[in-house]
Amino acid sequence: MESLFNRANLRLPVQSHTTDTISAELSALTTLAERIINGDQLKIEEQTEYTERGTKITAFVISQGMNDYLFTIEEKKGSMILGVHSMQIADLMISLPSPMFISIQDGEQIGDSLEV
Repeated sequence: MESLFNRANLRLPVQSHTTDTISAELSALTTLAERIINGDQLKIEEQTEYTERGTKITAFVISQGMNDYLFTIEEKKGSMILGVHSMQIADLMISLPSPMFISIQDGEQIGDSLEV
């Protein structure tokens, strides 16, 4: 009995987000996703590109309000997955179907037929 009690006490505390925090972050991600879908100009703060297990990933840090978000383009064998990720809540993201083109403020265009 004592060994079970000791193992239960060894659990590490897990920090969880409040429902208000999750709702606010989801709302901000939705607004950013809508801007991307509508073709609005996006200001890129930082960009990086790497390959992981045969998938080319281009990641952009986008500022919206007082927060930063991660916009990713994952390319693998002719398919493209776009994602808008929260940088405050690790598992929170919105996946978007790949559009023909996405405009980025510096004039660079990203689309299905263009190499990033």
